[in-house]
Amino acid sequence: MMRDHISSLRAACARGARRLIGEERGAGVIWFAAFTLVALLGGTIVIDYGDIVVERRDQQKSADAIVLAGVQELPEETLLADQFAREWGLRNGVDPTEIVDLTLDASCWSSHPDDDPLVLDSISTDISRPANMFLLREFGIGFNVGAHAKGCVGSLIETTGLRPWSVSIFNSECFSLTGGNAANVLDYEPQYGQRCVIRLESPSSQVGSIRLGDEPGDDCSPPGGGASAYKENIVEGSDALCAIGEIIATEPGLQVGPTFTAVEDMLALEGACDTNPNFGNTNGYDELLEVFTANPSDVAPGPNTIFTPRNCGWDTDPGTPDSPRFVTLVLIDQFDKPNGFDTEPIIAFAGFFIEGCEVVEGDGSLTAYPQCDMKNSDRANAQIVGTFVQHLKLGGAAGVLNPFGTRTYALVE
Repeated sequence: MMRDHISSLRAACARGARRLIGEERGAGVIWFAAFTLVALLGGTIVIDYGDIVVERRDQQKSADAIVLAGVQELPEETLLADQFAREWGLRNGVDPTEIVDLTLDASCWSSHPDDDPLVLDSISTDISRPANMFLLREFGIGFNVGAHAKGCVGSLIETTGLRPWSVSIFNSECFSLTGGNAANVLDYEPQYGQRCVIRLESPSSQVGSIRLGDEPGDDCSPPGGGASAYKENIVEGSDALCAIGEIIATEPGLQVGPTFTAVEDMLALEGACDTNPNFGNTNGYDELLEVFTANPSDVAPGPNTIFTPRNCGWDTDPGTPDSPRFVTLVLIDQFDKPNGFDTEPIIAFAGFFIEGCEVVEGDGSLTAYPQCDMKNSDRANAQIVGTFVQHLKLGGAAGVLNPFGTRTYALVE
């Protein structure tokens, strides 16, 4: 009897154990299924998130390119700026409906006292499209991926590569008063496309030599100097970084011997832009339209023409014209001490294309030397001639627009 009771108890225990094991197995299956679902969902979210990150990056690249396509037309061609921005998007897979905002305004330099609030110097855009999602969409989860970008056009406010020459805005015949205040330098602009003489006599109230650092990291206008640094900065351009408003040491007039020796050496380096007959003629000299491309495609550097540098092949910097004939000059207001050394603030930087040199003969006639290789005895009566041009420097620090032609643009947002 006792044995039967024990057997029954054992059987009951076994049944209970099997029931518990079954329940645990059932719970395990449920937990395994739940874990698998969570793992799959988590993996899908990771995949979706990765796709969204890539798509967001692509959207940002598109937004940046849209504003860069338009900002190059500002501030003059506002309709073209809008048109070119939208056309870039259309050609590169951005549906017009995805451009939710494209705004042109004057917000870039509005805090600067010299900013003109009527000049549109900014283009910004917001683009948005539904995100591509693998599984979250099946759960009814969806949102848009967007990007914002803003580009500004402004004048170059600091640069390297300067030649050691300064030109007086108030006194040079290469500048015209275009505004109403003869005492305001911003009411003048270069006579773009017109013949300009940057040296005629020494000393001169119009053009002067300036002291520039010649090595990277040098002060813009260090003490000392000398003929060797002066000549090096003509041939190669100064490696010191100079900015608008910085004080430089000036000397009215140019140093005749070192100037023309260095100019001849500088122009002996030309030729990279003279090899393509589609740009001009292969006469051995770099010409303006061989060095630059115009936008619009005018044939003369007039007041409405903005040039961009061609890549002629020898320079790795796409923002620098590949010809020694194009130089960047320092503009000052005037020499306060016409017969001696002075210090003056930099007003602006201007692009100047050297056409060559001329010798003023005794009868007043001019003899041209395209590569400035005249005899030493003629240098005292020689002058450098060329033209100021407006150009777009690709890269460099930008600030409020001024009328002196050297522009740059940048993404600011």
